[in-house]
Amino acid sequence: MMSRRVRRPTVETKFSIDAEWWPHVGRDFRVYLHGALCPACQEELALTDGKLETVDHVDSQTGEVRHLNELWARLLSHCSQQPEYVGSTTPLTAAVFRTLLASGNRPMTPKELQRRIGKSNPQTILRLLTGRPHYGIVPAE
Repeated sequence: MMSRRVRRPTVETKFSIDAEWWPHVGRDFRVYLHGALCPACQEELALTDGKLETVDHVDSQTGEVRHLNELWARLLSHCSQQPEYVGSTTPLTAAVFRTLLASGNRPMTPKELQRRIGKSNPQTILRLLTGRPHYGIVPAE
């Protein structure tokens, strides 16, 4: 019987948001997604118990059409384009989460995340991501 070796994540390991983590820990992804919107969009797109509308979103870099809930689509098309979306006072954990959201959850390494966020360093981001899961961010499969 061959033992399976689990590789320890490095600054080259890609991470992404795991959608299955949220219900598993009893949290609603929509609430956190809504919290990542800019204040104007938070007010306009108030959370209700109703189901969110699904909209088509075209990735401006790849041309890929994805079906996203209206909160995430608004975040991609508007909120993530604002200068203070990830500002100097944004906590590192939230900055990583927002950066992954703004990328459409494209898996990114701590090195890539650091370049996008512009603060901290890849080792600190790696330590953050390999500790207790925050926002369901785990090594990408």
